[in-house]
Amino acid sequence: MNAINPSMASNMGVWLSPPGVKRAFADGRFGQIHYRIARPARPERVPLVCLHMSPGSSRMYGEILVRMGIDRFAVAPDTIGFGESDAPPEPKEIEDFAQGVAELLDTLGFAQIDLLGMHTGSKIAVELARQRPQQVRRVVIYGAACFTEEELAAFKQEFAGVPLAEDGSHLKTRWDMYWKYRGPGMGVDLIQRELAESYRAGERYHWGHRASFNYNMSERITAVTQPVLVLTATTDDLYTQSLRAPALLQNGHLIDLPAERFGQGCFDTEVEEICKILRGFLDDGPVDPATADPSGNVRKQPPSPAILPGFVRRQYADSRYGQLHFRVVRPTDDRNGGIPLVCFHTASGSGKSFANLMKAMGSDRTVIAPDNPGRGESDPPPMPPAIADYAAVMGEFIVGLGLEQVDLLGFHAGSLVATELALKIPKLVRKVVLYSAPLFTPDELESFRAHYGTISFDEDGLHNVRRWQAFWPWRGAGQTIEMYASQFAEGLRWGPNYPWGFLASFDYPARERMAVLTQPVLVLNPADDLQQQTRRIGEVLPSARLVEFPDAGHGLMDARTPEVAALLREFLG
Repeated sequence: MNAINPSMASNMGVWLSPPGVKRAFADGRFGQIHYRIARPARPERVPLVCLHMSPGSSRMYGEILVRMGIDRFAVAPDTIGFGESDAPPEPKEIEDFAQGVAELLDTLGFAQIDLLGMHTGSKIAVELARQRPQQVRRVVIYGAACFTEEELAAFKQEFAGVPLAEDGSHLKTRWDMYWKYRGPGMGVDLIQRELAESYRAGERYHWGHRASFNYNMSERITAVTQPVLVLTATTDDLYTQSLRAPALLQNGHLIDLPAERFGQGCFDTEVEEICKILRGFLDDGPVDPATADPSGNVRKQPPSPAILPGFVRRQYADSRYGQLHFRVVRPTDDRNGGIPLVCFHTASGSGKSFANLMKAMGSDRTVIAPDNPGRGESDPPPMPPAIADYAAVMGEFIVGLGLEQVDLLGFHAGSLVATELALKIPKLVRKVVLYSAPLFTPDELESFRAHYGTISFDEDGLHNVRRWQAFWPWRGAGQTIEMYASQFAEGLRWGPNYPWGFLASFDYPARERMAVLTQPVLVLNPADDLQQQTRRIGEVLPSARLVEFPDAGHGLMDARTPEVAALLREFLG
């Protein structure tokens, strides 16, 4: 591994999945539901289910799950359309969000639960308590949006949505909204993390707000019979509205938290105090084992498109660094499928880059796209890895799946991972496709190192705009701004370790290693930022077949999926 640069270690903790918290998927009516879960050795209390604000993801509850999960199951799902959970085809209401959570509860076998919700999550918690009064025991909500008509109109206007802009200015607008409502102790790292999680929803990011504004909290909360604890602070944008909640509740009270310590971000910055409050409200004596531990209960599986052929499923595998997240699509009949294809993504991306291509290729072979350690949803190594480290993890992953032979597709930095794995385990790898490859000259390396060697987050948020503008010129014909934004979002997700994949690429002796490849090699070369570098493969590996795409750039696999799939089938057989 490479030595760590101190500039990369800026508050890395907020970006990590805490030890003791696992991530998993369950099938739901719109696809898969992603969730985080802490499982105690001896569960003694009612499980706690935590519902995030919108836009965002369950990532905000990581530390809460650790501490509350000591003596109970503690779970935080990504609500439908957010985080890693699949989206419905059109905007849904709070009732639908609640039903999505309810399906997960049934799958996990929870007979009784307590709920914690923040902002939009508070409304989902209230609705779930209404829908399932026997299952929901107690409710804690941070921020109760009990609006007047005038307030609702103002909130609708402010949170109506920010259209994508070619110059990236929408990122500045979004950052400014987080900055405006940040709580005490919520620094730039935490704002960047929450912005990154919200940005993953793309144009759907305002769907949660829309559902929230359509839900009359003041009316619905009056029907909740369970004990309810309302948390608020003057720094929160729903403070005035939250003060109205106790008078509407049948059985509830409010805690007005100290403004100098609490506000948005407090589930990261004031974890111990939040958990103390939660335990004071939720903890009784030990409960019936069947309530505390759902593992013996019958699990239901709702009808789901996730079980249909051609669906790109998400899963986790164990790796030397923690959990490794991957996408996989399998043919209807594996026995008649071709050699599996494994795809390695760019330095800053994730396996999401291949989602459309996987659907096109998956009819007659298994196609797998893992997230590199430290990218997407895969846990990172403790230090910046080298290309050999990435290749070693991927080799272990492929062998762990029971695959005896595969074809590889590497994209940008992924082409180096594919090269190294093909050399390290030649019997495992049959054919190799390299989609752009960073074969740099010494002068180019010096320039690239200076550009990607460090990263910092500025209080004005313009670092995100600059990054957007840096890659925008390389998008190709047919790559819409929505496609660009979707892939750009993946590059925001790991904060200070964003440069790690780039630095690994710069240290890799690409010319020497590619020159000794013995497998058949196909090279795809669009007119992107590595066009000239990719052509140099012909100098080191004359036997490779080079296919140029002079009228394409970044986004080739999304903009021209059928053409790329046909070319791969011709080469791979």
